[in-house]
Amino acid sequence: MIEENFPIKNEKQQQLLKQEIVQLEKEISGVEEQIRLFENMLRLELENELIEVQELTVIYKKLQKEKKEKRFAQKKRGKNYQEIEGLKPLNPQKNTILKPKDEKEKKRLYREAMVYVHPDKFSSKNDQIDLATE
Repeated sequence: MIEENFPIKNEKQQQLLKQEIVQLEKEISGVEEQIRLFENMLRLELENELIEVQELTVIYKKLQKEKKEKRFAQKKRGKNYQEIEGLKPLNPQKNTILKPKDEKEKKRLYREAMVYVHPDKFSSKNDQIDLATE
């Protein structure tokens, strides 16, 4: 620091403050060194446990996949199972962001469709109420 920036004009007090600052900086560096040593010790102690957790996670995922395949095989053997024909539906993407124009267009199309198939429109026709509700 520049000497002129000290709020205390007395030389003796300035020297004491400088010595105190140096002493505190040494203390801080000593504490930081102790923290680094402790972190390294923890990493060494926990390394095996972390590896074991990762291995168990892989095994768990494998078991879940096998279980899912087994359920699907059981479902295939069932009497009401029908093989999927044609294109399989895609999983919806999580990060799909619609543009404002696309959202407006989607809303407009939905409203137009509702004009034609809204359940209230078919309240007098019992056979078409189910169709409109679907």
